[in-house]
Amino acid sequence: MNNKGNVVFIKGNDNGVYELDAYKTTANGQGRINHKINTGKGDFKFFYPTVSYESGKVLAFKEGKKVYSININNFSSKRLANIPSERIWSDATLLANGEVLVSGGSSVRQDLDSAHFTAEVYNPANNTWRTTEAAQKARLYHSSAVLLPSGAVLVAGGGPPGPIYQLNAEMYYPDYLFDANGNWATRPTITSITTNASYDKNISVKYSGNRKIERITMVKLGSTTHSWNMGQIFREVNFKERQNNRLVIGSGQLTPQKMTPGYYMVFVIDADGVPSEAKIIKLS
Repeated sequence: MNNKGNVVFIKGNDNGVYELDAYKTTANGQGRINHKINTGKGDFKFFYPTVSYESGKVLAFKEGKKVYSININNFSSKRLANIPSERIWSDATLLANGEVLVSGGSSVRQDLDSAHFTAEVYNPANNTWRTTEAAQKARLYHSSAVLLPSGAVLVAGGGPPGPIYQLNAEMYYPDYLFDANGNWATRPTITSITTNASYDKNISVKYSGNRKIERITMVKLGSTTHSWNMGQIFREVNFKERQNNRLVIGSGQLTPQKMTPGYYMVFVIDADGVPSEAKIIKLS
């Protein structure tokens, strides 16, 4: 959904981006679909993921390791750094710090010999990719990956019609959960939060910990199938610091267009880049 409240979609068999304008009806009462932009050569295939990684921006993948950032508010696109590996039927998961984990998939569709065991992480801040340590199992068609309140990612499944039938799961632990020596990092703790939040009211967050809080992020709860996570949204929000380790998220930046109603994980992130375990709030 863009800032006008309209649904934006990418057409799988061409390079086009379209807007469904629900407020302009045709003669038979249906909403109007407008072709807005093309995004360069190549198609957006249904077996590649797409994620809302920033307010008004979508990370989308094409064949040939191509990656695009599509602005759904002003309808522009930007070619980003190529993902290092071709990943058909991979899963893209938004992490607590705004990075994007792309796990699983294979270079050839439904081919175990070309399956990728390592995952790759995209950093939007500097437009770079890095490769993670290898997983134990290949994750192809029907696999899933979701961010947990702990900040880790549950990676599971993968099955027919394909070369494997995985009734198991693994856990991916992002770098931000470890210190410089490879030990578990000391994390801040959210001690209380406004659990039933509304768009027209502030959200109050109290925390404990020895490090100053630098960021607050909100990630909507995910739901994955067929390489698409329909639920997840990442938003970083501004806040003001009060006495006694109290942080206030101002209501003005919480709008239905930027953050659709539902349940969000809220993370506070300290000066070392270490996130708390999330608290889940309902935004409505």
